[in-house]
Amino acid sequence: GFASQIDELKGWNIIKEAYNLMEHEIRSKVEFYFAGKIGEGSLDDFEKFCQNDNVNYVGYIEDAKENFIPYLDILLLPSRTEGLPMCLLEAMQYNVIIIATNVGGVGEIVEDGVLGFLIERSGNALCDVLEKIINDQLLFSRLKQNLKLSSKENGSARRMSKEYKMLYE
Repeated sequence: GFASQIDELKGWNIIKEAYNLMEHEIRSKVEFYFAGKIGEGSLDDFEKFCQNDNVNYVGYIEDAKENFIPYLDILLLPSRTEGLPMCLLEAMQYNVIIIATNVGGVGEIVEDGVLGFLIERSGNALCDVLEKIINDQLLFSRLKQNLKLSSKENGSARRMSKEYKMLYE
């Protein structure tokens, strides 16, 4: 899934490139879901891409954290630039595997190969990682388990409270 502004900056077109590079057999095993507002300059190309059988545009979703992200297996964010994207933190909370470019604070959130994958910003790189996850059920399960453990260890209010206290002291 993809939950962001649908434009070149956020990398929807990288997902399209990866989709077009995937072998038909692999592509037929997945559904792609896009949620967000379509940016200027992307409308015609994106609408054409959504005509593929397993590509779905669900529109802008109010509170995607609760109404979209929990239903994904993998969140894709092949952005050109980022700060600290909330959608990645939200995805981790729901044990959603992340595949994102290593820009801004993304590398501080996603431990490559453990909680998801950090990729270069290309359709080839995204296609390779998606195929790897799709073809290796053990890898998929391991990533999900790692996310679950990480969420327990790092996502608790008690831990955050402790860290804030240490910061202020």
